Amino acid sequence: QSLEWLRPLIGHPLRANKELNSYKCLPGKVLVPSQVPWQLGNLPVAIELLKDMQQPPSTGERYLRLHLWLAVRGSVSCDVILYNGRGSCLMSLRKSFAGAARLIAEGPTFCRSEVLVNFTTSMPTVTVQDDVQKHYSLWGPGVIHITRDITVADASTLHVVAGTYVLLDPGVSITVRGAFRSFGTFWGGEASPVVFAAASQKPWGSIRSEAGAVVLIGSFIC
Repeated sequence: QSLEWLRPLIGHPLRANKELNSYKCLPGKVLVPSQVPWQLGNLPVAIELLKDMQQPPSTGERYLRLHLWLAVRGSVSCDVILYNGRGSCLMSLRKSFAGAARLIAEGPTFCRSEVLVNFTTSMPTVTVQDDVQKHYSLWGPGVIHITRDITVADASTLHVVAGTYVLLDPGVSITVRGAFRSFGTFWGGEASPVVFAAASQKPWGSIRSEAGAVVLIGSFIC
């Protein structure tokens, strides 16, 4: 007996195989600093998908997952929603880590990518204990360790450059009465943000304005 009547139910196997073989994942960029201080408790990561940035998908969104593999400690994960080709997250490390780690990005339509991140103990560090009172001051790049409350004085400007990690001791705050400008870069294929984070497992205070001007671009508050 002929089995032609089954063909509409099972589809055409040759055509199905061609469609399966023609599927291609979409390449993207994983943007993460190649070198970060070992004390950092949160790792900022961004994803760019050029095709969706040029022509967004019908839903406007895609999904992927990040895995950070730490020697001996295992892994931590973070889910990212890409909207119009861009997305980011802060990966919580739970405690300090020193050494090399593998960051893997993968998703249903995203080409699997892997990059190395070095949590280094040799990044240049400057300890800050005094208020900012000069007309113009510059922080970074490297680690700025703030051990007590400081103030950016009236008529003073503090500029924090890309690639700077501002680590604050427990409860420590920055008060701005002049101008506070933090300019990192985290899109367009480059990952050199400014990161404000705790110097230990205990939370730091805040960045607050008292009639001052605060500008944060390409910066993460952790």
